[in-house]
Amino acid sequence: MSQANQGKNRSSRRFEGAFAVLLLLGVVLRLARLIANRSFWADELAIALNLRTRGWGELLEPLDFHQVAPVGFLWVVKLCHEVLGDEEWVLRFFPWLVSVAGLVVFARVARNLLGNREALIAFAMFVVLEPLVYYSAELKPYVLDVGLGVLLVGLAWHPLGPRWKALAVAGAVGVWFSATLTFVAAAVGGVCFLRALVERDRSAAARWAGVSLLWLASFAIEYGLVLSQLQNDEYLMTFWGEAFPSQEKALDWWGRTVRGMFQDPGGFAFSSLPGLVFLVGVLRMFRRRPWLGAILVVPTCLGLLAATFHLYPFPTNIPDRWEPVFWGRLVLFLVPAWILIIAHGLGIFFSLRVRGAEWMAMAGFVALMAWPIGRAAHHLVHSPRFQEMRPLLNQIAAHEQSLQPIYVEEFGRVAYRYYAEGKPIDPEPEIFASTGAADLKLLFQDIQELEEGSLYWVVIYQHPQWQDPLPKVSGVLKRAGTIVETMEEPGAVALLARRGG
Repeated sequence: MSQANQGKNRSSRRFEGAFAVLLLLGVVLRLARLIANRSFWADELAIALNLRTRGWGELLEPLDFHQVAPVGFLWVVKLCHEVLGDEEWVLRFFPWLVSVAGLVVFARVARNLLGNREALIAFAMFVVLEPLVYYSAELKPYVLDVGLGVLLVGLAWHPLGPRWKALAVAGAVGVWFSATLTFVAAAVGGVCFLRALVERDRSAAARWAGVSLLWLASFAIEYGLVLSQLQNDEYLMTFWGEAFPSQEKALDWWGRTVRGMFQDPGGFAFSSLPGLVFLVGVLRMFRRRPWLGAILVVPTCLGLLAATFHLYPFPTNIPDRWEPVFWGRLVLFLVPAWILIIAHGLGIFFSLRVRGAEWMAMAGFVALMAWPIGRAAHHLVHSPRFQEMRPLLNQIAAHEQSLQPIYVEEFGRVAYRYYAEGKPIDPEPEIFASTGAADLKLLFQDIQELEEGSLYWVVIYQHPQWQDPLPKVSGVLKRAGTIVETMEEPGAVALLARRGG
């Protein structure tokens, strides 16, 4: 064997080892989130209650509590629920399994698209970036959006040519598991069909037309059965209102959205450097492989266009939003393409025939990833926890005064309903609002109707986006009597109070 071949083999083994280490790290980071087994937060609880109270066919109907989820995702999680129970880790296991499979798929696709060095950079980002790690253990379909989108691109841009049968199945079935796969499918089908026409490859053009029509037919069926019913949900349109541009501030919205997308859902500490490297990557990609560049960029363009016409929200980093639940989760499916392009942008250093080019690329990677790596290490030890209603209600259930009346702040009613089942606590609590003075006055009046000296509980479910109601509610309880005991968990508080002096 020649020295050149020996050197290639050693280099190949080093890359294989590096990819294996990163794969192991990705599994460990995601497994830590599943094992942490935090309480469901508000949106997860709404999905869990729909799964608990509905039959299989009823999951085709609009979900309660203004929730949206692909029916394929709901059916698989419903199966887990029926077979294994409704513990948090059980209902999160399917998304977690998809996230682990997504690590393998992304690594393979990145190597096929970029080559070893750039792919290694991209895979490191994919492994570590917090939004991709966080949603690996979440009862929501966002990791399916990510994984299926990567799979579709990988099948279309395969070293041996498009994998036609797998493409047809992945797209037609995938739209039932991911509402956003239509953006990726439109980009893949449209760009590859156009390429075939430009290159006068009639056979490929006919195949792409057939595959795209199959995808479209499958999506049309799902849209008619499920998604079309969501257009009348005014609550969702209002909630995501900032994710659509207004006529008066359209340019401001576009600028803010494009700047913010690398922070949320991208997961980088800031936008300027990843945005600059992304731009370099786009220019480099379109100069060298324009069709691949189009496949990676067009889904983002379609997403922005859909938001412009108020068809699908494009939320990114908006001031006063919060983590670990990222505001940009609805466009998390775009992050893999951004990562690939950013890695290709850093790869420009590898093409420079200057000394220390690889060190330049490494310095750029460190500048981009120092904060995300630090955050991943911190969360590996201290997994994010918030809105912990389960341990709070366990504390109340174990208390000697557990059977006393309970008042629940309205934001926590779904969490209370879910976690109170089977516990020796009030099954039908009083629900109160705390948004204004009139609401607090009604709470005071309700407490006044209790017997003098009687005990009661008040449960508050805190939301980092909104003003904490605890100070105002505590003031009402002190006016109505005394606070006897306080129990606290991250994002949830219970107060045991006595009516009167």
